[in-house]
Amino acid sequence: MLFTPPMVEQYGEEWLLDLPADHIEELDDGSILLVVVSDISEYQSDTEIAEYLNDRMEPLEDAFETHKRS
Repeated sequence: MLFTPPMVEQYGEEWLLDLPADHIEELDDGSILLVVVSDISEYQSDTEIAEYLNDRMEPLEDAFETHKRS
């Protein structure tokens, strides 16, 4: 996911940098790149990949839901 500078301002830089992800990078233009899953090559079927991605996305979705309520 790419969070543009206005999105970084909306969500907060520190909050975005604390999200559960395999890789988070601050870009020169003020954007933040968030890579939730960096390697899915060990999974052998689309179903396994989908289940893994779902499991990895749940904490991220929860963080956004909690942030929205605050």
